Amino acid sequence: MIPDRIDALFEFWPDLTAAEVVGRARERGHHLDVGTLSAARSGHIVHPSVETVIAIAAGFGVTPEYFAEAGDTPASGDEIRTARLEVDHDLWMMAVAIARLPPDRRDSVLELLDFLETTDHPLARPASPDHDERRRGNS
Repeated sequence: MIPDRIDALFEFWPDLTAAEVVGRARERGHHLDVGTLSAARSGHIVHPSVETVIAIAAGFGVTPEYFAEAGDTPASGDEIRTARLEVDHDLWMMAVAIARLPPDRRDSVLELLDFLETTDHPLARPASPDHDERRRGNS
């Protein structure tokens, strides 16, 4: 059910607020408000429109198909990660690179990711390669 899927997303990202989800959806060009998100999450909107589901998915950064697969089974963290990977190409490429590592190195990377996921202060994201190229070109 869609309310269960929305709850699973909020449980997966416990610090994420409804207002932030709405803001992210709007940044991506979708119309969504906190009331609609709350009504979908609580089940007051039994059959949300396709546009609403797409907006909610955009707010969480997952594919709309994540909600289409909603059945009676709660979503797992793996399903959420997969839905996120399908949206974010860079994340997908990193996952492919990790999967290709030798097993011992892959385990080390996954342990590091688990550790980072549980810390309150994630490390800053490194600059993109394009940014580094531009900086070298300007020197």
